[in-house]
Amino acid sequence: MAASESSRPSQLTGGCLCGAVRYSVGVGSDDAWPPKTTTCQCTQCRKNTGALVAHLIPFAASRITWGKPSASFQEYNSSPGCYRGFCRNCGSTLTWRGENSPDERGQIELHTGSLDEQYLVDTTASAGQGDAKKGGVSKNGGWGVDLAGRNAYNVYFQNAIRGVTDGSITNGKRFVESSTGGEM
Repeated sequence: MAASESSRPSQLTGGCLCGAVRYSVGVGSDDAWPPKTTTCQCTQCRKNTGALVAHLIPFAASRITWGKPSASFQEYNSSPGCYRGFCRNCGSTLTWRGENSPDERGQIELHTGSLDEQYLVDTTASAGQGDAKKGGVSKNGGWGVDLAGRNAYNVYFQNAIRGVTDGSITNGKRFVESSTGGEM
């Protein structure tokens, strides 16, 4: 389903690469849409994800329902009050959770790339140049623009790589360090 300004999913689902860890997130009509997202360029996020920029979406922990109980989900206490959730079978990075500031308590940030493809990529042939008769599929971004294209916070922007990651993030507020560490 292609996204429009008035459309939004009633839930988002996702999980790890091997399928051992699954989650769903209820998206209520009273929730802000598109959700405010965070990009992070801190060294820990880079090491944890293997990417130059981590992209996360915060949700109230009460909105997230975890699938079948899985011993595969594990959290790593990466620094005081900060926890990174992952699948210990396949290594997929799934969550970040902080307990250090009032706005972080009670929420879990899901790594945007762990969402199921149907929410990020529109795979209908009518969405673009794909030819359904020939089995072609266009991938133009279901709710991908809403979920990944509009940032509220860009943290640890001091670590931006000139000419690579500094210009790729043009939306939202930029912070030298965490969102409590001073806006640039």
